[in-house]
Amino acid sequence: MVTKSAIEARIEALLNEKFANSDCFLVNVDATNPQNIEVAIESDELLTVDVCAEVSRFLEKYLEEEQLVPTNYNLEVSSPGLTTPFKVFRQYPKNIGRTILVKQKNGVDVEGVLLAATPEAITVEQHIHSKNPKNKKKEIQTVIIPLEQIISTQKTITF
Repeated sequence: MVTKSAIEARIEALLNEKFANSDCFLVNVDATNPQNIEVAIESDELLTVDVCAEVSRFLEKYLEEEQLVPTNYNLEVSSPGLTTPFKVFRQYPKNIGRTILVKQKNGVDVEGVLLAATPEAITVEQHIHSKNPKNKKKEIQTVIIPLEQIISTQKTITF
């Protein structure tokens, strides 16, 4: 039996090679329990159930041929959950125009629309409510957050 990190490393290598010239990318691999492996993938465009199924079959073939998994195991390939924190930079450009919540190292949370993302920083447009209850006007503020200051970022559900 191969260790957890070896399984994760093999899955990462396989998917990085498979996705090299595609709009899909690997977000996360969790093989803490080799009998229950979770793989999160994403696409710059639209990620379909068919793509997830194809990736699952692709991985199963290699994991079983190379005897990296036990006889009975579960492999789940899906997109990250709606409120799952971002794991890789490539998720930022994909979510431009969406509302996000950013938790920063300085303790300040920023919620707003993601306007831009570079390898150095993200730009978020915040709508700040007036502290005066009689004034229902919102102030718009643009905030630039260096990536190194971010603890976590996740999409938020807005209605």
